[in-house]
Order: sequence, then structure tokens, then C-alpha cells
Amino acid sequence: MKHATHPRTTHSLIGLKRQESRLLEQWYENRLPHACLFSGPQGVGKATLAYRLARFILSGEGNADAGGPSLFGDALPPVHKTSLDVSADHPAAHRIAAGTHPDLLVLEPEFDEKKGTYKSDIPVEAARKVGHFLSQTSSEGGWKVIIIDPVDALNTNAANAILKWLEEPPPYCLFLLISHQPGGLLPTIISRCQVVGFSLQEPAEFAALLAERGVHASDSEVALLQRLSGGSAGLATTLHFEHAESHYHEILAMLAKGNDPALLTFAEKITSGKEAPSWNTLERIFSAILGQIIKLASGIAPQGEDAREIDILRALSARKPLDYWLDLWENGSRLLSDAERLYLNKKHALLAVLFSLCGKEHAAEAIR
Repeated sequence: MKHATHPRTTHSLIGLKRQESRLLEQWYENRLPHACLFSGPQGVGKATLAYRLARFILSGEGNADAGGPSLFGDALPPVHKTSLDVSADHPAAHRIAAGTHPDLLVLEPEFDEKKGTYKSDIPVEAARKVGHFLSQTSSEGGWKVIIIDPVDALNTNAANAILKWLEEPPPYCLFLLISHQPGGLLPTIISRCQVVGFSLQEPAEFAALLAERGVHASDSEVALLQRLSGGSAGLATTLHFEHAESHYHEILAMLAKGNDPALLTFAEKITSGKEAPSWNTLERIFSAILGQIIKLASGIAPQGEDAREIDILRALSARKPLDYWLDLWENGSRLLSDAERLYLNKKHALLAVLFSLCGKEHAAEAIR
């Protein structure tokens, strides 16, 4: 199985040429702001571009090369790079990949060894490292770069500590803030940054990103993975290796039959055993199916489904009015989340949701 690599070690860039060209142009015109907010869905390449820009600056590759004399003795204009690309063999690239470059500070949630997961926030103690970092002379007499990934994880005190440096940045300092949910950020932080927007990749670009991660799927499966993952190539890779596509099709076929004993057997099988998908995968499949049903109930044609599956979804949507499906979106999502968070019986939770997707009243009442 091939897993996604960390953005600090990822050198290829797919689908972000517009953002890269803008940053490169600003760099050579000395217009690059002291802070950039990379804003967009999680997993679309924001952190990859941030590390790519950091490598470009800290390696010195961004320094314009002298053009040298022309045929007639006049000096030629400086030579500018056409991309932010830096060889993986460059010493600066090695140090950034190892997390040891002295002129790069990265703030990100710490890994909790006891729970085996990343903490949800970045505390003020971590944010205070910025002051010490910026007070030191650059080890190579050049720029200092701070990457905060994601800035959404800063708690209130940490955000205020960062804001101080955004308001009065020292020279030759660049903040690269990565945000998946900019709506939750302090307006004062946003106002002091240049916002660089990111959107979901085109299907062909998304397929190329998946291929880099060892996922080779049909166009319809790529479209399904993009929808299930919300456009995150890293998450789509995980979903693929958990066989999310086949689970999605199997669940949809089960819903079409709506046979209670069969649904019970399926719920028992899929919530037990080593081959069972993660709960997050099941939640995403539920959201994807219900989202398509709501579109159909609202008179909107779904995307990315073959004709047979659209017929199944249309038949399901016709069983209940739109209000029913909207209530299920809220209550079913909460039940699945609580089953994971509160250690409820997952088989019963999944079964209740499956019955509700079939339009069975007794399950809908139980969820409410």
C-alpha cells in the first residue's frame, strides 16, 4: 500500500499553476506580502505549495541570476525561474524534509502518543515560539519562514499571539498560514494577509494526484472518491485502500432491496472483523448517499453516478418528502458521530441509519 507523503517532502505540484505563478511573479517584483493565507478545502495542496515556496526562498533558488553580456556587449536582464521547483537533492530541501532547517518554523498540532492521534489545537506556548524564532538572526543571512498548518487550530490566546507579529513583522520574514475553514478565523488575522484561494481540482488533476499515491481507478471511481473525500487526495487514498468504492456500491444495492434481515446481516458484517472499514469511511458513505438523495428530492440532478445507481437513488428519494431527508441529514449524522464519540453500539447505530435511508418509519423515530 502506498501512503501519501508529508507536504514537506512532496516536490511535485498538480493543478496549482495559477497560484504558483502569482506567487512567483510577486516574488520577482518584490511585491510578495509578509503573510499569505492559503485558503480552501483540506487536501487540495495548500501545504504542499507552502513548503514548495519555503524551499524556493530558503534555498536561494529565488535569487535572480545575472544575465551576463549579450552578443553586442550589453548586459542581459536577470534570469528568473519559471517555477518554484527546487531539486530534492538541494541541501535546503534535505533540511526542510528532515524538519531541521534553522530558518523555517512550523507550527502544527502535536501528536498525542497516548491517544495515537493529533491534538485538536495549537496552544499559546507553541505560538510564543514565533517571537523567539524571529528575534534570532537568520542562520544564512536571508529570509525566515513560518508555516502554520492549519491556522484554524490556533486557540484564542495563540491566535492573538500570532496577530501581534502579523501586525508588526520584521523584514525578510514570511508567514504562510494554511486554513481549511477561514470563516472561523479572527477577521484581524485575515485582514493582515494576502488570501490565496484554492478550489477542488478538475477530475483529471485529481486522478493524477491519486495516481501519484498509487491509486489507479476508473473515471467514475475517481469521481466517487473525490466526492467521498471532499476533494482531499490524501483522504481519498485512505478511502480507496479501505475499499470505500465497493462498500458504497454494496450499501446502495442493499438500500434498493430494503430487506430487513439482509440489512441486519450487512450491519453485523461491516462493523466487525479486520476487513471492516473505518467509522469515518462509513460516515462519509452515508453523507454521500444522503446528499445525492436530497439533491434528487430537491429537483437537482446528482453527478458522478451511473444510470442504474441514479435510478436507485431516485426511487429512494421518492419514498419520503424533502423534509424527511433533511431531518435525517441532521439526526443521522449526529447518531453516527455519537456512536464513535460516546462508544455507542455501532451496529445498532448503523442499522438505524440504513433503515432510515430505506424510509422505514420505526428507524426514523428511533433516530429522532
